[in-house]
Amino acid sequence: MAPGSFVPARAQQLFRIGLSDWSEHWLMPQLLPGMMQEAPGVSLQSIAADPFQVRQLLEEERIDVAVSVNKQSRGEVVSEPVMTMGVTTLWSPQQIPCRGPLSVSDFVAWEHVMVAYRETGHGEIDRQLASQGLARRVRFATQNFSTFPLLLTTLPLFATVPQGLAQRWQAQYALRADAPPVAVSGIYAVHFAAQRRAQDPALNWLVTKLKQAMRGPITGPMPRHQASLCGGCSTRLLQS
Repeated sequence: MAPGSFVPARAQQLFRIGLSDWSEHWLMPQLLPGMMQEAPGVSLQSIAADPFQVRQLLEEERIDVAVSVNKQSRGEVVSEPVMTMGVTTLWSPQQIPCRGPLSVSDFVAWEHVMVAYRETGHGEIDRQLASQGLARRVRFATQNFSTFPLLLTTLPLFATVPQGLAQRWQAQYALRADAPPVAVSGIYAVHFAAQRRAQDPALNWLVTKLKQAMRGPITGPMPRHQASLCGGCSTRLLQS
């Protein structure tokens, strides 16, 4: 192998990828099958990384690359936007008698679980609801999505999750899905150290593979920019 070259079929290498738990669900089933065929000696290690940790992990060389929401490039760390993804609201029809489409009144009538990477307990959805003089009740906030399917199938709760998760969970756990009645989406990017990528053909190869996986098909309810006029739920008012 010539110096500075990378031959996937012959490579023996471990890459450390900064990912949130939901990004693993989204990307690994699309990334690993082809990689196992093309590069049988290449292994991946997922390092937990929320959007506020990515830059530090890269600067400290604790990860080789990351996938997260887009951030402004700064210094040596480059954020390269790849795609835009919306969100989908999920619930169990056994727990919430709602057929959709979700109206704003439906959305705030039932309790929610949500991911919050900082100790705020609210996010973009809550800011948009507040602009309409509304608020939702968040029963449980966490930094991980992994408990949501169990909670949704056993409790009357809504969970609004990235579309990369929604389709698989909807099918696996017999959940209903609809776009939330507020417009929310995020731009997702690959993050890396610019100088290292310029000098490392192996990292270039991995970044290309990650982009291909990120651009793979995502199906499910698309975001709406306006709430439906008539909700499909049997509305229940929250008790404070």
